[in-house]
Amino acid sequence: MRILSFFIACVCLSTVSCTLFEGTDHSDAIARVGEEYLLRTDLDEVLSDDLSPEDSAAIAYNYIYNWARKRLVLQKAELNLSENEKDVDRLVEEYRNSLVRSLYEKKLIAEYLDTVITESQVEEYYQENQDNFELKENIVRAEYYKFDPATPKLSDFRRWFRSRRETDIEKRQQFALDFAQERYMSDTTWISFMDLVLRVPLQTYNQEQFLRANEYVEIEDSTAVYFIHIEDYKVTDSFSPLEYVRPTIENIILHQRKLDLIKEMENRLYEDAQKRNEFEIYD
Repeated sequence: MRILSFFIACVCLSTVSCTLFEGTDHSDAIARVGEEYLLRTDLDEVLSDDLSPEDSAAIAYNYIYNWARKRLVLQKAELNLSENEKDVDRLVEEYRNSLVRSLYEKKLIAEYLDTVITESQVEEYYQENQDNFELKENIVRAEYYKFDPATPKLSDFRRWFRSRRETDIEKRQQFALDFAQERYMSDTTWISFMDLVLRVPLQTYNQEQFLRANEYVEIEDSTAVYFIHIEDYKVTDSFSPLEYVRPTIENIILHQRKLDLIKEMENRLYEDAQKRNEFEIYD
């Protein structure tokens, strides 16, 4: 109620504006906050003739209310900010300069950046910076399957699952395509072990010990049967496999090339300006 009373005191609706502003230069005003006025013509721009009186009144009230809140905050800001903090022109100019530079750099990068990264460049960076690629989590190369317990011929899949014969591998992959509720059949890609743990009702208080002790895992609950084949694993604090950090290395190399390209552009502009006497430093 106090806020509403304050609003009513600051904001004067059209029904009282004629009396309030009679004999002033603001006879067309419908609301006031301090020395700032909202004119009837401003409100007319948001109202239309096809609105009902009730809708017009609601829209008018909301418009005036929001206008007053914005002006009150702005006036408070004006009182509490220093002249330097209120130097909007300077801030706008700094933002504009930053935006123009950013747009030019993006154009420069799009036109001239070499985006081809060779295998040798990735390997070289990996070898030179291997200490920066210690694992923060356990990772695995694994197969994962989830089936309904009532899946037909699940015993056949169980036999194929542990087989290394090429024909059995093909059979289990086809079986998974036909019947698995969930599947991850790439045992050549490194993934977070936690990603598997979150999918399987697997209770292990020591992940490293579990990984060392288990290659094939089968778990069943009331809703599903889960199969996991741990092809390989790396534990926390060991060095990441190159394949696991390859995308990161490629991004690092590209980022460094962007920085080098921008630096080269700056140096070239500086040198050209000096040669043409477009730039000088006065004593």
